[in-house]
Amino acid sequence: MPSNNRTEPKTREKSSNTSLWRIYYDCVRSGSAQKECGTLDYSYFLLNLTCSDLLLQPIITVSSSMYGVSEAQQQRAPVLRRSTFTISCSIQPQYPGGSFQLTFTSSSSAHNDTQPAVNHSAHFLFPAAEPAHQGSYSCVYHLHVFNHSFSSESRLLSITVLGKLTVFMQIQDL
Repeated sequence: MPSNNRTEPKTREKSSNTSLWRIYYDCVRSGSAQKECGTLDYSYFLLNLTCSDLLLQPIITVSSSMYGVSEAQQQRAPVLRRSTFTISCSIQPQYPGGSFQLTFTSSSSAHNDTQPAVNHSAHFLFPAAEPAHQGSYSCVYHLHVFNHSFSSESRLLSITVLGKLTVFMQIQDL
């Protein structure tokens, strides 16, 4: 697997033949799909190599009927109270599958929701914006590939819910 960071590989000899994946550097460097650049092989030597930056950073966007689509580069997005809004998570295609975890934090709570990645994206629908939805959101893309788990997190997106809370009171005569 390619790595953006240089590592110092460590080689050690094994007493028996061990199955491994042989990765062809020229194939990976040419831009071919990574899964096409390896073959199953056997060796008496093991190479321990740690790769980081394997996944690209996911993109987080919010769309609402009032403001359209806003990317996380703005970092702040207003949403009108009681309006429908959707937070979308996506990633450039590298590997099939995976899932997106939408994380939410505010001064009073934190929670998350997970959906499978369909066509490298997931959409989280909020049918009616309320003050409780105001806070910071991020997308974490999780992927299990080559018998290892990897994850990558988007930038933070801050949602502000606009609009006054209206309270109606009904007075009844006794």
